[in-house]
Amino acid sequence: MVESGTTGILLLQDDVGNMMALGPGTRILIESNARVALLTGWVKIAHECTASACLAPAVETERGTLEIGDHAAAIVAAVSAPDPVTEMFSESGIQKLEVPTNSASTPDSAVLAEGQFVSIASNKPFDLRPRPSAAFLSGMPIAFGDALTRVATTGKLRDDLAAPLRPVSFDDVAMWLMSGLPARRQPGNSFADRFRPRLADAGFELHVEQNLAALPEWQGVLPGPRPKPVIKLPKKSTIIKSEPSSGTERVPQAGSDASAQNPPGPPKDSGNWFSRLFNGWHK
Repeated sequence: MVESGTTGILLLQDDVGNMMALGPGTRILIESNARVALLTGWVKIAHECTASACLAPAVETERGTLEIGDHAAAIVAAVSAPDPVTEMFSESGIQKLEVPTNSASTPDSAVLAEGQFVSIASNKPFDLRPRPSAAFLSGMPIAFGDALTRVATTGKLRDDLAAPLRPVSFDDVAMWLMSGLPARRQPGNSFADRFRPRLADAGFELHVEQNLAALPEWQGVLPGPRPKPVIKLPKKSTIIKSEPSSGTERVPQAGSDASAQNPPGPPKDSGNWFSRLFNGWHK
């Protein structure tokens, strides 16, 4: 998952000729098989692979997937203001579009020729036009008006990653977990599978439980209810006081059996001198 800064353009390129630029405040997920999931923001992607066999890159959004043609370039935007909408512009070459439908039938599809533009609003058929809208052009990052240019790399390439700052929090990925992206429920690599180890954090688990209505797929991965702690109360202490005498008073401790330490004797009778004498001798 990559998130660009609030200003400037972030340029990514691979070693076979493909290039991708991210506009400010853009969030993407780089998947396998040359696929990129766009959550929010602007992406410009160019497929200029020079190898003998290249996978065609594709940009997935919540409302459709655009496959980039050979030696082609396209711009994809996922914006939420004034209304949530996904828009795609074929800058050069030919692109293939697939839009999921609410029914179980195959997705709607279209081919975008060079210069064509498509707008996909929520729960509406896509709108294919011969040129981009004025709103799209005014919101597009200025640098996207230029063709992507490959940057020559110097020195030895490195595969090592920067040291992690901290474990991911629920707030970091909440928008991804609740999104409508195909990657969310990708079999064998769903977001629930990816982030399941974070349930070891009590705060992450609590947020998932609080949002189960929007995260039904997490119902099967949440740990079972923890057993309630058993509170053991100490046994009641019994204190037996005897009549004042020359003997020593015996006070049982907590958990002791008072009857075992103080065997029953004759009934006390404070008014009978024989009983008092017998009690004193018995002790």
